[in-house]
Amino acid sequence: MKKDIKYSAQQKEIIKYSGDQLLIRGIAGSGKTLILLEKARDVAAKHPDETVAIFSYGSALTASANRQLETYNLPNVTVTTFHSWAMKNYFKTFKKKMYLENHTRQKLLDAIEEVKREYVNHRFVNNKDLITFIEEEIGWIKGSDLCEFTKYDKAPRKGRGGKVRLSAVDRKVIYNIYEAYQKQLGYRIDYHDIGLRMSRQLEKIQDESKFDHVFIDEAQDLTKVNLQVLCHIPRKSCVVGADKGQKIFTTSFTWESVGLNIKGGRTKVLRNSYRSTREIMELAYSIQEKDEISKDEEFTRPDLPTKTGPKPKVFYTKGIEGQKRALLEAIELIQKEDPQATIGILSRNKKHMKRVVNLLEGAKKKYQFIKSPSKNDDPDLIGTHHDPGIKLTSFHTAKGLEFKYVLITDLVDPRTEERLGEDFDWDIERRLLYVAMSRAMQVLNLFTYGDRHFLIDELGEAYYEKIII
Repeated sequence: MKKDIKYSAQQKEIIKYSGDQLLIRGIAGSGKTLILLEKARDVAAKHPDETVAIFSYGSALTASANRQLETYNLPNVTVTTFHSWAMKNYFKTFKKKMYLENHTRQKLLDAIEEVKREYVNHRFVNNKDLITFIEEEIGWIKGSDLCEFTKYDKAPRKGRGGKVRLSAVDRKVIYNIYEAYQKQLGYRIDYHDIGLRMSRQLEKIQDESKFDHVFIDEAQDLTKVNLQVLCHIPRKSCVVGADKGQKIFTTSFTWESVGLNIKGGRTKVLRNSYRSTREIMELAYSIQEKDEISKDEEFTRPDLPTKTGPKPKVFYTKGIEGQKRALLEAIELIQKEDPQATIGILSRNKKHMKRVVNLLEGAKKKYQFIKSPSKNDDPDLIGTHHDPGIKLTSFHTAKGLEFKYVLITDLVDPRTEERLGEDFDWDIERRLLYVAMSRAMQVLNLFTYGDRHFLIDELGEAYYEKIII
């Protein structure tokens, strides 16, 4: 975190806010995460005998937050994710060992086969392309604590996302799959169970597991039960940062339901983007305004930036090979004109990212992944978004990060791969594309080919330069 940052009057007001609870609603690039970190740093420095925890979205953002705070000597600050904290404190809470199931997909497939005996012709037991939806639905059931059929059957689906329409029979089938899946787990639990169990027994969370001050970033993508836990563990203050416009997971809750009082001046709204140029955000907003979430009462309506730059470009090529050539030429041009450039190449899925990896390795271009590291990863290939060079990441992992140059690949119709037909959730795709585009600070290039992405046609034509190759 740079010490010479000039904060706006509104940002300074938020940093100095001294109430016990605060919600910061900020659009992409508004400095929400930066303010959250600065506020946490300010509290930690003023109260060295009090503990401060920053709960970040994902390992990549946690690493970024740690890096920004490393110049300060703050031993009372902990930067972590919900699950990292929860797994460390599970035994302290329940006085028993946690057995985490590592093969949840197989357990779910076995559960579906079991339910298939009764519902032979139902799409949820026959259409393999709906398996991800079923996984997410079970995660939503647990994340919202709808684990009794009467609760699940009557639950409004606002915030759930997904365009899969559920009839009364559909809900019964899903719930039967959920019950069969729970039986398959046996004495083991999955990641969703951790927060669910803690939220049901908040009184068992030990004082040593708590913190004096808790800061939660990207809260819109946390589940209701996980937020209930996080809002319970601060002894003195709780500060939450969120933006419904960047909500890329199917969660549903109200702030009151998780224990956060946002009334009486406890909500601050940041509408200005300081990251990107006016041209980039005009294009990003042209897709966001078609998202159903823009009608939500808590959606933060943006103001356009004053900083200007080149128009984003959309490259249309005939096929994959054409995209490869165009992508490589764009990279080489950037590196020639700006050798210290930080170039973020963002892909929607692993298949697309693998294609970029093969292209870069064939051209002998150095690159780094920005992702949640695993024990099998080469540490030299796991990078941060701050250093010069080519960075590869997914739309999901890019949340909260920024790059001077952003190249978004393979914007082709995802329905051809996922085959969900009318059940495809375009709003989630709009939100993911918005998040990806708004990572760009100065230059944004998008690449499409063949049966182009439906959302390419939704982009405001006045806001980008069309390049046909």
